[in-house]
Amino acid sequence: MATAIKAHQIRILQTLLSKRFRYREARLNFVCSFIGRELPSTKNLTEDEFFALAEHLGYKFEMYAYFDTQNKQHLKLLSLCHELGWRDTSNPKYADIKRLGKWFCSSKNPFKKSLQNLTPSEVGKVNNIFEKMLTQRYERS
Repeated sequence: MATAIKAHQIRILQTLLSKRFRYREARLNFVCSFIGRELPSTKNLTEDEFFALAEHLGYKFEMYAYFDTQNKQHLKLLSLCHELGWRDTSNPKYADIKRLGKWFCSSKNPFKKSLQNLTPSEVGKVNNIFEKMLTQRYERS
């Protein structure tokens, strides 16, 4: 079963759509034509549809992953992203900040906050999640 869109994702979408369409009906028509199915509301989108739509509308997921180069926890997270293969396609030396930003904006993020708004304890928990993802990846291969 596909993950349903969450409240913070609905807010992002409403902001993006209200800039382009004045009326709800027009917003909903655009969304339905974009995803190729009828919906009673944008609340009925899946998380994958949300990401495709938000990206199409130019949303900058990178802003959820702004990191502090002086913060050892942030640097560890970037290192974990690199180990997971989350690398920038144009410069593989760097972690894929857009992908990390999408993770922070997804239902997988237990805190529903961007990296720069997390407490040190919360960043530690995010790092633990990424370490588990890495462990699971190597257990499968």
